[in-house]
Amino acid sequence: MAEGSQRNWLKVLGYVAFFSATFVYFVYATFPYTLLVRKFTMPLQKQMKARLDMKDLSPYLLTGVKIKNLNIKRMVSKGTAEVQIDEMKARVSILPLLMRKLRVMFNVALAQGTLRGMVDFGLKSRDFDVRLQAKSLQLAGIGPPPGALRKRPKGDPARPLLEMLFAPVYGKMNLRLQIKNTGRSVAPKRKSRKRSKRRRRRRTRRRRTTRRRRRGMDIKKINGGVILKVRNLSLGPGYFNSGQMGELPVPLLRLGTLDLQLKLGGGYVKIVRCTIKGTDADAEISGSIRLRQRMIYSYFRGTIKFKVKKALLDRPTTPGLLKGAINALGTPRGGFHRYKVYFPFRGRPRFTKQR
Repeated sequence: MAEGSQRNWLKVLGYVAFFSATFVYFVYATFPYTLLVRKFTMPLQKQMKARLDMKDLSPYLLTGVKIKNLNIKRMVSKGTAEVQIDEMKARVSILPLLMRKLRVMFNVALAQGTLRGMVDFGLKSRDFDVRLQAKSLQLAGIGPPPGALRKRPKGDPARPLLEMLFAPVYGKMNLRLQIKNTGRSVAPKRKSRKRSKRRRRRRTRRRRTTRRRRRGMDIKKINGGVILKVRNLSLGPGYFNSGQMGELPVPLLRLGTLDLQLKLGGGYVKIVRCTIKGTDADAEISGSIRLRQRMIYSYFRGTIKFKVKKALLDRPTTPGLLKGAINALGTPRGGFHRYKVYFPFRGRPRFTKQR
């Protein structure tokens, strides 16, 4: 009798577990994720002055989401900048959470290429590790969907993102990036001042009501590197908005291959290699960027040498203003023009010609 009742209880528990699992899976699979995300992202869209739209959002591997046809729009000086992401998958790893780390892995398909990476963030230590890899991204394809580019409506024509921000840019890009921070945040330094006893007393009274200064990242503790390669790179023809000088014409520049390698560490971004080898010009940049705690006080110091080839000067579409500026540089030494460059992030750059 006891064995029969025990079997009946096991059957009941099995049925309850089965129906509970079915109910949880049904809620998980049919939950209105798209409506929920749209509702909670509305304040962010208003703050960023951007608009997010997506065709479908569904769960992915239990702790992730899968988005199809994600569209991002934002107003810029030249019109509406738009980026179309064909598909994006992102998920949170469970095991790193036990070590108080948040690990997010993502995979994005856009511009006929792929963009994948991983972000590690310490929930307590505030350390982070960012890894990013891009393969075969078409620079001219970053922007609206292909259908919108073909229609070209009047008034506010759809254009690729880089053309909206600068000028038409073409090429296939491959990228590898890693940035890691292992140092704790540091508080900004305060200026030492001599205060009288009365002022110190007032400061002590207001201490509880005064907000603490936010702690920022220690720039010297950030390490990493960037490897970028763009094949069949070309710019223009188009116009570049220079602000006070208005729109300046950008001729067709066939720059060929861009090879860039950067190393980050100790508060510096060192240019290991930066070369351009193309039909219209060759260039090489060397030097480093000095990073400051406040980014606007950072600056670049180095050298640049470039050679303008005859193919650009002989082309009928090259503006006469550009030809005159190149001829005004004088005779290049060894075929290259060489300049020392000091380029602050805030302020006017300085160019000193090397003889």
